[in-house]
Amino acid sequence: MIITPSTFQFLKDIKKNNNREWFLKNKDRYLKMKEELEDFAEVWHHNIVKFDESLRSPHEKGYVFRIYRDARFAKGAPYKTGLGVMVVKGGRPKMHERAGYYLNVEPGRCFLAGGCYMPPSDWLQNIREAIAEDAKPFKKILNSKGFKKYFELDGPQLKTAPRDFSKDHPEIELLRHKGYMAMHHLTDKQVMEKGFLDYLAKASKAMHPFDVYLNGLI
Repeated sequence: MIITPSTFQFLKDIKKNNNREWFLKNKDRYLKMKEELEDFAEVWHHNIVKFDESLRSPHEKGYVFRIYRDARFAKGAPYKTGLGVMVVKGGRPKMHERAGYYLNVEPGRCFLAGGCYMPPSDWLQNIREAIAEDAKPFKKILNSKGFKKYFELDGPQLKTAPRDFSKDHPEIELLRHKGYMAMHHLTDKQVMEKGFLDYLAKASKAMHPFDVYLNGLI
C-alpha cells in the first residue's frame, strides 16, 4: 500500500488548473486518488491501533479530507492543492477537540503532525495550567529520544504572556503557545516510498505519548 506518483501529479495539475471545468474533466483521476488514500488511511489506522487503544472501536477509522475548499475562502480557487489524512478518535468532527494523527499530502509540503491545532479555549487553558504547575511530564516527552527523532514542537505563539500567567514564569516559552503541535516534515520522495507506511507507524508511535498527555487535559 503506497501513495503513488499519480497522486502527486494530480495535485500539481489541479494547482495549475484550479477551476470547475478542468476538475470535471479529470474527476475520474480524483476519485481514483481518493480511493487510494482511503485505503492508505485504513491501513495506517490499523497500524496505529496496535499502540493506541483509544482508536480500537469498530466505529473508528481514518478520514480523508474533501478536496473542495470552503466557498467563503475559495477566492476563485475552489479546490485544495493538497489532501489531509487524519486518524483521531471521533473522526473529523473532533479534529480540533482531541489530539490525533494528521498526514498532509501536498507537493513540496508534506508533513506528519499531531497534538492540538486551534484548541478550544478551555482545553488550551488546562494545558497551560498543567505546564505552569509542573512542566516536567510534558518536557520529558518533548525531550525523549523517540519524540526528538521525528518531531519538534510547532505552532503559533503569543508575543507576550497569556492572560493570568506571569511574563516571568520559568516556562513562559511553553506557555506562550496558542496550540501544541508535534511537527515532522517529509519529502515527496519519502511519502511515495514502499516502506512509508512502516515509517509512518514508527513516527506515529513516537508521537503517541504527546497525544496522550494533551488528551488527558481535555
